[in-house]
Amino acid sequence: MSSEEKPKGYNWYTITEEELNKFAPPFLRDVPETPKEVECKLGGTWPTWVHGSFLRIGVGRFTIPLSEDDSKPRAVVQHLFDGLGLLHKFRMTQGRVFYMSRRTTEGVVRRAYKDGYLLTTRMGLNANTPLKEAQDPCSTLLGAQQSLYVPTGYAEPDSVNMNVQPRRGMHLPNDKNPYSRGTQSANPATEEILVHTDWNILQVCDARTLEPKRLLNYMDIDPELAGSGSCAHPPHDRKRGLTFNYLIDASGVLFVFALDVASNPAALVWKSPLPCRPCYTHALAMTDKYVVFVRNPVHLDLSDTTKGFADMMVCEHNSPTEFYILDKSDGKQ
Repeated sequence: MSSEEKPKGYNWYTITEEELNKFAPPFLRDVPETPKEVECKLGGTWPTWVHGSFLRIGVGRFTIPLSEDDSKPRAVVQHLFDGLGLLHKFRMTQGRVFYMSRRTTEGVVRRAYKDGYLLTTRMGLNANTPLKEAQDPCSTLLGAQQSLYVPTGYAEPDSVNMNVQPRRGMHLPNDKNPYSRGTQSANPATEEILVHTDWNILQVCDARTLEPKRLLNYMDIDPELAGSGSCAHPPHDRKRGLTFNYLIDASGVLFVFALDVASNPAALVWKSPLPCRPCYTHALAMTDKYVVFVRNPVHLDLSDTTKGFADMMVCEHNSPTEFYILDKSDGKQ
């Protein structure tokens, strides 16, 4: 199926805010953040030996105000994956459970206030489309021009929608971003959270307050890690202190790399180009000794960035699925 063909059974009609509130299940509704920790009511007895924090991130906002006084109709997110991020934390101690959450994309909302349209990377249909009759012509035109929002240069820590995978923080190079908030932690593994998505962007959040602190990419860790792509679920080897991921450089070469996340700061260990065409992948796999990259017969057609990710995906029906096995220690195939 080419990127121009629309699969049968897919809903290609936009959903209004009224329809969302009327028909959508609870997990597709806006939910408020809980920035102040509250104690959870438990059924039964919580084991006292279960101690620590459990963090999750997901979507928590599907309608985006386009004016501070709500004089304009709201933009309505048209795909589950496009909801704005909400970071959750459950803290368990002495048989008690506490909960808090925080929205991590308020910069996206501030930009929507200012511009009059929603600009964010999206999987589904353009959230601005059903508003074209109510918006001014400039907002309508500009709001439809881009689906792939990737900031260049320095950006505020909450200016990108990050909603896929939270991990423990790691020691990062000195922060030169003037828009960062707070200070770098001396103990990031316990005091910071690193949020991943399917692009070369990382978001640092405070593990205690959940507030976004910094936005960066892998090139900030090492200049050799310039490129696009990156999977949202990079495998982590705790014994070796290594994390593995992939990128696609400007010449179209796809490479897998290993980061030493136990060092201070985190450092590139190896970078191994693969003899295959670039593709889209959501996760890598690993064994005790090897990291496995699966070359899926799917790639993204980035020639038209007005499309959503779902519409950019092109299935290569005649291409086989390929497996590349790399040694964790040196990246040799």
